[in-house]
Parts: sequence; C-alpha cells; structure tokens
Amino acid sequence: MASRFKDESHKLFVGRFLLPEEIEPWILAQNFGSLPATTIFDHHTYRPTLDTWKGLSTLEAIFRYYQSKGWPKGVGPHFFVTDTGVWVATHPRHDGIGVAGYNRRTLHIEIVGDFDLKPVGGQQLINLCVLKGALSKKPGIPINEKHNLFHRDKAAKSCPGKANTKERLIKTLSITPSLPLIEKPRRAVTREEFANALFVKGLPAIFRGPKLSPQATITRHEVSVLVARAYLDADKPTPLVIRDGRPGDPLYEHELPYVLERLV
Repeated sequence: MASRFKDESHKLFVGRFLLPEEIEPWILAQNFGSLPATTIFDHHTYRPTLDTWKGLSTLEAIFRYYQSKGWPKGVGPHFFVTDTGVWVATHPRHDGIGVAGYNRRTLHIEIVGDFDLKPVGGQQLINLCVLKGALSKKPGIPINEKHNLFHRDKAAKSCPGKANTKERLIKTLSITPSLPLIEKPRRAVTREEFANALFVKGLPAIFRGPKLSPQATITRHEVSVLVARAYLDADKPTPLVIRDGRPGDPLYEHELPYVLERLV
C-alpha cells in the first residue's frame, strides 16, 4: 500500500505532527538527498516541558527565538519528541543546528522536557524508540553509540538530561527499534465515555448544540471545549489538556489517562 505521505524535502521547516504509527511512513516517504545524515544527537528542551508545550505554536515560538539569536530562518533541530507523537521541524534532508561544530550531515532530536532529575519514559520513550527505528531504516543511521551521540559529549552541558543514560536512549533502542504499541489498532473514545470521565472528576459535561449519539467518537477539539466549559462552570482555571495533533482527530484510548491526570 502506498504511503499517504509525500516527500516534503523541498521545505526547510516542516511543522508537521506525527502520531506514533505515522512516524515510520513519513520517514520512508522522504528524500534525504545524495549525502544523507549519518549521525544523530540527542537533546532535551529543558524548557518548554510537556506541561507547557502547546504544539505548533510552541514550536514556531522556539524557532522565532532561534532566529533572534542569528540562526537562519527555519533552521534548528529536526525532531521534537512528545508523549503523543513527534513534531518535524527542520526537514532531515537539510542540515540543522544543535551542537556547535557538529551540524554537518547530523540530525538533532529534542526530547521535550527537563530530564536532569528523571529520565524520559512511558509513551515518550516509545515515540523516541519508533523515531530512531525509522531513521535506522532510512537514511540508515545505526542505533549505536558511534552514530548516536549526546549533546553533552561535545559541550559542557547536561543535555539530554543528567538522568538520561546511553544505556536507556541508545543500547535499549538498539535491541527494540520498534514496539508492539504501533501494531495495535487504536480505539477512539466516545462522547459518553468522556462525559463519564468528567463526572468522576466532579466536573459537569456541558454539551451544547446539535445532539449526537453518546456512542459517537469525541474529537480533540470537543475535548478541549468540554473541559473549558466544565472548568468555567466550576470557577476553576482551565488546564491545558490537548497540545498536539489536529482538531478533527478523535481522542484515543491511550490519550485518555493523560487528559484525566490533568483534571484536578
């Protein structure tokens, strides 16, 4: 089956979000050029963290900051890994910026968050694993310590976080370049299930407008609207619950715990 993705190497800055199961198909559809990257550097953003990440608006703000430092427009790290997927920033065919003196034919991966005290884990680690597994297929960068480096290997920094070790980010990934999660079919959350989840948290599920079947799937946009209405009704500040993806995408079962843990 042909990939639904097309080559985007004509773009310098992509700004595309990929769900875990979309990472490899997108990578395989890209043109990496006649002299593709041969090395990967791992980084952590430190700031923003996952709690303050707002998707494309945050990514664009980061690149505006880079430009204010004198970096060329659209040039920076290539990938930003979150707990829901991966953002493509500078296209991997093009040289980015991440480590002074080591940007030629190198890919830079930013893990969103501060990992000086706690290592990356859970779905975010899985997403990193899937990304590196895809890059080992195309352009063919082996998952080993020779071809995967840390920022701190070449600079006086803790990046990608003191708690992240090479055993965790490189050796483990070389053994398990892909995980069963992306082989499982995803189940979308229904409106009724999300309303019940709000009720358990002591928040009202305020549906307005045309009535839809309780068994209809709920979209990311509807989730954000319902949470905002519930918190306004309860006189509470609204939490940020959905940061990545497209408004029309359904909320998936694996994302529901992530949303619920923010509803306090």
